[in-house]
Amino acid sequence: MPSVAVSAVASVQSQLRVWVKTGTAPLKRPLPWLHRMEDWLLTLLALILVGLSVGQILARVFADSGIPHSEALLKTTVLWLAMFGAMTAAREGKHLGMDALLHAFPASLANFCKMLGFAFAAWVSFKFCQYGYQFVLFERENPSGGAELLPSWVVLCAFPIGFGGMALRFALHAIKSALFIGQAPHLDAGDIASAEPGAKQ
Repeated sequence: MPSVAVSAVASVQSQLRVWVKTGTAPLKRPLPWLHRMEDWLLTLLALILVGLSVGQILARVFADSGIPHSEALLKTTVLWLAMFGAMTAAREGKHLGMDALLHAFPASLANFCKMLGFAFAAWVSFKFCQYGYQFVLFERENPSGGAELLPSWVVLCAFPIGFGGMALRFALHAIKSALFIGQAPHLDAGDIASAEPGAKQ
C-alpha cells in the first residue's frame, strides 16, 4: 500500500512538472480575466498619471493656475501605480531579486534555494498585508484627513491589496520551485525564448 501511494505521488509530481515546463498547466492562468483587468488598470493609472502631469504643466503655463485637487490625485495615483506594478512584476517573475548565491550551489539545489527565497518573500509580503489592513482599519476609525476627494482609508487600501497580491504570487512561485527540487533549474517561457538561437539579448 505505501508503495502504491508513493507511486501515485510521483506520478502527480511528474505530471505537474510537465505542465509547468510546457506552460500547459490548468492553473497556469486560473483567472485570465483578472490578469487582463490588472493590466488594463495598470495602463489606466499610468495614463492618468501622465495626463494629470501634462495638464498641470499646461494649466500653469497658459492659464497661470493649476488643476484643482491635482496634487492629491497625483499622490494617490503614484501609490496605486506602484503597488499594482509590484503585483504585476511578482506575477510575471520580473521582480527584483538577488540570485548571486544560486551560482555557489550545485544546480540540483538551485530550485530548493529559490523555493526558500520565494517562501520568505511570500511571508514578508503577507505580514505587510496584515499590517496594511490594520492600518486601514485604524485610519477608518481615526481619520487623519489629507485626502481631498477620497477618504484617506480608501487610498491606503493599496497596501493590503498590493502586498496581498504579491504574497499570493510569491507563494505560487515557491510551489512551482518545490516541484523541481533535486533537478537542474527549469526554464520559464521567457527564459526559453531568450535562449533560442538568434534571439535578441
